[in-house]
Amino acid sequence: MKYFYLSFIAVIFSVTAFGQNNISLRSDVDPELAPFYHGVASGDPLSDRVIIWTRYTPDATADPVTINWEVATDTGFGDVVQNGSFGTDASRDWTVKVDVSGLQPNMWYFYRFEYNGEYSLVGRTRTAPTGMVDSLRFAVVSCSDYVDGYFHGYRQITERNDVDAVIHLGDYIYENGSEGTIGRPHEPLQRITELDDYRQRYSQYRLDANLRCVHQMYPFINVWDDHELANNSWMGGAEAHDPNTDGNWEDRKGFAARAYHEWIPFREPNPSDSLQIYRTLQWGDLVDLFMADTRIIGRDEQDANAIDDPGRHILGEAQLGWLTNEMANSTAQWKVLGQQVMMAALEIPFVGIVPATEDAWNGYRWERNNFYDTVLVNNIENLVVLTGDIHTSWANNLEKGGQKVGVEFVATSITTMNSPVALPASVISSANPHIKYVDLVKHGYYIMDINQERVQVDFNYVGNIEDPDDNSHTEGPFWYTNDMARELTEANAASVPRSEMPIMLPPNSCMSPEDTSGTGINEEPIAAVIGTYPNPFWENFVIKTYLFQSQLVSVQVFDGKGALVIDQPQTRLSQGLHYIQVSGRDLPEGTYYLNMLIGDKQYTRTVIRM
Repeated sequence: MKYFYLSFIAVIFSVTAFGQNNISLRSDVDPELAPFYHGVASGDPLSDRVIIWTRYTPDATADPVTINWEVATDTGFGDVVQNGSFGTDASRDWTVKVDVSGLQPNMWYFYRFEYNGEYSLVGRTRTAPTGMVDSLRFAVVSCSDYVDGYFHGYRQITERNDVDAVIHLGDYIYENGSEGTIGRPHEPLQRITELDDYRQRYSQYRLDANLRCVHQMYPFINVWDDHELANNSWMGGAEAHDPNTDGNWEDRKGFAARAYHEWIPFREPNPSDSLQIYRTLQWGDLVDLFMADTRIIGRDEQDANAIDDPGRHILGEAQLGWLTNEMANSTAQWKVLGQQVMMAALEIPFVGIVPATEDAWNGYRWERNNFYDTVLVNNIENLVVLTGDIHTSWANNLEKGGQKVGVEFVATSITTMNSPVALPASVISSANPHIKYVDLVKHGYYIMDINQERVQVDFNYVGNIEDPDDNSHTEGPFWYTNDMARELTEANAASVPRSEMPIMLPPNSCMSPEDTSGTGINEEPIAAVIGTYPNPFWENFVIKTYLFQSQLVSVQVFDGKGALVIDQPQTRLSQGLHYIQVSGRDLPEGTYYLNMLIGDKQYTRTVIRM
């Protein structure tokens, strides 16, 4: 378990043959977005390219499709600078992910997707600058458990409209099956372990309007933490993985990585190794951003009794070598390391080393000292470490034996519950003088403002995450490190607002395709069949569908010879999200053809019985 992390209690729901989850969901499906209900996203901007992303939801049939895309310098797409097409199908969960090249540096671009005359939302993205860069601004986030609260932090980042990109430090989704604290269950209901489970969970998160909007407005730079796979993961297993019930670890790890690659707009640094996500992104002469993986690719198992063992790693030898080489050869003024778990030492008064400490760098002290030595021996200046994972806020000096190494800023959670420990922050700071600031109760994000004089972080906190209408916000405190200083100083004011950002698309909300392109959907759909899960199936599968109005629905399943093998009677379902369970336990292994009649329209899908 993590620092101060509370376990969740899973609540199991039964789904009838034509059952509906009546708990109000915030992932309602907007008919105006058809067939691109999950919106658009972009990520990993370089000076000449950026990843753009969407997901197509099949309509009547589930045949492979070719999706068209455009990138322009204007919202009306009068100046299209790049365009092309991308084929997608069920093998990649209908996702579309394009690495658009041939772009100009330091430019805002607008992009959209099209299929059969129907357009996606228009997304806004930005390429990285080259040469001398005066300033940059990033929003830094982590730990967004859907069932614990509303994504107010994402909404407020969208509304402020003053950042170049969003850095996400992991726990983008959660694998648990809990109902959480606000009564909004995960999809699927159980803890996820299979490929289709992970895909369905990403689909649920990406239908959230606040997450959809923030992706629409800014490029993201992502790394995973443990909950994209399983709690307290390491390269050979996880605290939350039991091979007897959860299957083979390597298979599960592969499923999680595959779904991550499909749903997250990041550039794969090594296409031959789906587990390698560490990579470098550059913003001219101002910042080199090293996105590292302290969770999966090189981490040995957590062990509180071996925290000083020189044979144990959190980065692993290959990744440590890569990071050492990248930092030593960097000519950028600021070396920024984005990673998952807290690097600074931590001792809790009256407790000593808390049981969860071995999950962070505290549990791998030899490798932490090795990393610090790398920074000191190579005289690497201006190291700034960005951290997530522990659902609380911290500002730390990084030190070894009295020598200053760099500084660390820890982002609190977007929603995940934080500390149940009733211990004043002042007591923690007193026992750990290098810890300059800690907050154990608030949710939100921070803004990292970088210029040639200093890096300043402004902690931003949201209101009640259990209240969907609470848009309250508090700002501060503010901490900075000066050029060549290697230590933190508290500021008395927030970073100066930036005014050169382009107009939002749209102001304070997400636009429909019709508003942004002048050419909206051809006709309003009556339903969206989001997916069939799992597929292949063993005994039962569930059809996830959204009805835009009350409809009569029937389900039939045919075998390869055209014989009717399942016939579920017609039932009227209300407007909203439904989960239709189909029992196939009596069917032999093979390929089957699903026909759903919704109103006067027929939807067909292929399902496989294993």
